[in-house]
Amino acid sequence: MEVKLNGLAFDSFSKYWPATAASNANQWCDERLNYGKLYNAHFTFGFGAYEDKIVLSKLEGVSDFEGVSILYIETMPAIENAAGKINFYEDRIEIVIDKGKTYDLEISDGYVNLLKLDQELQYADINLNIDGTVSDALKLIDNEPLKYSQKLGLDYSKITGSAKTNLDMYFPLVSDLLIEDIEIDVKSDLQAVSIPNVYKGKPADNGNLKLEVNSDKMNIKGKVSYQKTVFDVNYEEFFNRDKNDKNVQFDFILDENGKKIFGLDKYKLLNPPYMDGTAKLRGDVRMIDGESGVVGLHSDLTNMEVIFPMIGWVKDKGQAASINSSINFKDDKVTKISGIRLTSGEDLLVKGNVKLVGDNNLDVVEISEIKGNKMDASVIVDFGKNQESMSINVAGNSFNLDNILDKMDEERDKISSEDEENDEDGHFINSDIFIAVDKLWTNDDIYISNVGVNASYKDNEWTKIQAIGNFSEKNIKLDYLPRGNGSYSIFAEADDAGKALQALRLYDNVKGGFLKIDGIYDSDDKMKGLIKIRGLRLTKTPILAKLLNVSSLSGIVDMLKGDGMKFLRMDIPFEYQDKLLKIEDARASGNVVGLTASGELNRNNNKLRFKGMIAPAYGLNSLIGSIPLLGDLLKGKDGTVFGANYTIRGDAGDPEVNVNPFSALSPNSIKELFN
Repeated sequence: MEVKLNGLAFDSFSKYWPATAASNANQWCDERLNYGKLYNAHFTFGFGAYEDKIVLSKLEGVSDFEGVSILYIETMPAIENAAGKINFYEDRIEIVIDKGKTYDLEISDGYVNLLKLDQELQYADINLNIDGTVSDALKLIDNEPLKYSQKLGLDYSKITGSAKTNLDMYFPLVSDLLIEDIEIDVKSDLQAVSIPNVYKGKPADNGNLKLEVNSDKMNIKGKVSYQKTVFDVNYEEFFNRDKNDKNVQFDFILDENGKKIFGLDKYKLLNPPYMDGTAKLRGDVRMIDGESGVVGLHSDLTNMEVIFPMIGWVKDKGQAASINSSINFKDDKVTKISGIRLTSGEDLLVKGNVKLVGDNNLDVVEISEIKGNKMDASVIVDFGKNQESMSINVAGNSFNLDNILDKMDEERDKISSEDEENDEDGHFINSDIFIAVDKLWTNDDIYISNVGVNASYKDNEWTKIQAIGNFSEKNIKLDYLPRGNGSYSIFAEADDAGKALQALRLYDNVKGGFLKIDGIYDSDDKMKGLIKIRGLRLTKTPILAKLLNVSSLSGIVDMLKGDGMKFLRMDIPFEYQDKLLKIEDARASGNVVGLTASGELNRNNNKLRFKGMIAPAYGLNSLIGSIPLLGDLLKGKDGTVFGANYTIRGDAGDPEVNVNPFSALSPNSIKELFN
């Protein structure tokens, strides 16, 4: 039997459906397909006999339609004003949709297929491509039995942006349909999304996101801007588990703006001079219940300059480094930071935890392990109640201060050159420092053993240093103590002058000897005093070698090699201020040569200018000067009779050295008179 129809109202369609032909599908069409009309319909029916009954043996049909309402799930909004083509078969109906609307969403194409019509339980297979606003797209998937927007905790009515959505569903044609009965796959491309009140009452905007929902989980990923910082987000929520499991992964560049967003700008340890630059951050957030959860945080610090004196670590921008940690939070407050693991190339490994108090304020930083280049120690950093100071306790086998001392000098010089109005910016935190280690490295070549240090660093200046230690069995002691009126006394004493000068980062080319330094650091930032060394040897001293050569004393230059040139005593009165070192009447004397020196070294431009006398055969020279009456008449202040005047000027690396050979012919007393 063939039937042709044109302009038939869909509401009347069931009247022409044979009663014995797929009754469930007939009922579904009668209840769910309304309004609109069929056009150009052509049906072929075949019937046969089975057990004294007439049954449908063949059904084929095709028809155009328009203006139809398709209620594919009773609790969801119908597809309105749909147009397209329907294909009829004895075991299925295929509704191909060319256009339609649901809410204000436009359906560009799709299908609604009714399957297994020849079986006891029939199914719907639906696939729709939908264009419209994000708000309407989220509203669509928030209807019963889906409720996905509610699970996200979103008020979709206030979300703006556009969405292209593919909705794919497969479910049985039953009246009491449950979410568990639906196989669903939603894919939505969301553009220019703006979501209000995402964090601390502020919106996220400029979002370009992809939403995917299936029967097991919901996933949202893409880029979104929050307070001018761009985040890569990946949100996952898993269904059908004992607990509603939600995970969020976010990536962003932490800069000054990012610090303000999360309130990190209040932590001085995360700002200059400790940290300067940008970091790549990845957070993996796992919600535990309600407003509490755990963040696994990975920080790539490659583009950061870092100075952490408390753990002896400094790094330049471009050097690889990372910090991993676990952060527990509840109600927007951090409750614990644990499992800290800092790595910097192959040179450093740091492990520790952080305790917080009050409004996310730092309380105690416990560094249980520092391993690396000349590092094997533990550190406890205890912050004061006002967060303006900290107590640093270092203990262990070895601690390296070499790079840190260099950087802190640089930072102090940088800050001292700033305007007074900005003088509080970029300071190191006021610190009380206690160190007890077996080996303390102050430069790359030498360490002090059995060290005890008690020091204070306030307002970017050292206000107290008391240190003791030794080199093998030779002791070293350093005291830098306040003496009132903003001035400090300086005292250092060491049984090995060479190693002590290296450890104090003053000079590297001295061997042996006994060292004593007495000085004062006054309120004008001027340091002055006297360095005394007895029984030392000088080695690898290019300027002295050049002076000896120019003085025609090249035969003794070789003494500067190997064990070095011996001096019985050396006295250096000095004054240091604003990177300018001044020396007046410094003297060094040995059996081979004697020297005097006066002048200055400017560390700002690495220029020097000195003058003095060099006296060969110092032992014989001074012996003549010790002759009664005659010696008193001829000898100079250094006790010698004959010596040559010299000058040294220019770049400290390769200065110009001049010696007046004729001056050696006149007694030193006369030269000093005219000088």
